[in-house]
Amino acid sequence: MIYERLASVASQLRRFARERAPEESVLEWPGGMRLTRLRAVKARRGHITNKGGRIVLRGDHGAQPIKLYEAYTVEHAEFIEALSKHDAVGAWFPVVRARHGRCVVTDWVEGVAPPDDVSLDEIARIEAAFHAVPADRLPAPGYDFWQDFLRPRFVRAADMIGTAIDDILAPVDAETARPERVVVHPDFRPANMVRDPQGRWVVIDNEYCTTSALPLLDVCHTARAFKDRSQQYWQAYVAITHVSPSHATLTALRGAWLARIVGSAFVAGKIGKAADALRDHRAGKNLLPFTPHGIRA
Repeated sequence: MIYERLASVASQLRRFARERAPEESVLEWPGGMRLTRLRAVKARRGHITNKGGRIVLRGDHGAQPIKLYEAYTVEHAEFIEALSKHDAVGAWFPVVRARHGRCVVTDWVEGVAPPDDVSLDEIARIEAAFHAVPADRLPAPGYDFWQDFLRPRFVRAADMIGTAIDDILAPVDAETARPERVVVHPDFRPANMVRDPQGRWVVIDNEYCTTSALPLLDVCHTARAFKDRSQQYWQAYVAITHVSPSHATLTALRGAWLARIVGSAFVAGKIGKAADALRDHRAGKNLLPFTPHGIRA
């Protein structure tokens, strides 16, 4: 009897493994580039796409582990490839091996994740280096994080909650429309960095890179990742960049960060959390992960 039960459990485990295991594929790319053992990374259950709606695959090109991911447009893929080769920031990018249409193939970089007590100055200097690159030094990105991603999601959430947000959108629209655009990395955080075997930091998730006139939105995302050190991270960034945001910029920053909070809650099905964030914002609560000059906590 016990052997029958064990056999039944083993059969169920094998069936579970077949159902859950990522399907591996082989692709023949232009130029004779053969990509093998391709499987989805961080895909939603039952989908090939991740929570951002993009395809990210891991595989091999010969003996080299690779990452194959989908940019938002053909122009965006061209922008990412150019950024990876830029003198000021290219050293922190995985090597781009190929690009076809909106898809990019890079090295898959193995390394050591940052420790919890990683130097805030060290991380802030890398982020500041991205923000120091003017947009006109690169091809047009073909993708805007605010207009193409955050804003539409925020509007959908507000429509479902039943609240008007035009007064929140207007300052962000005005700020992000300014011509002083720089390179931004909206997903810049320690979880997306590794120290490679040569000792250099590599930023391993770069699918959101683009340009913006509101780079401080990046800093919010990074600071939040440091949790109880978020205020210290903001101070480290300010000490390096000497940034002194205007009232208009801070107002736009609050609105854009609110849009990110509400949009994330919305797509996760946490409608109550999204509504709470909007209510707290209306009540004057600072939802930023730090308290810059001019905003009361």
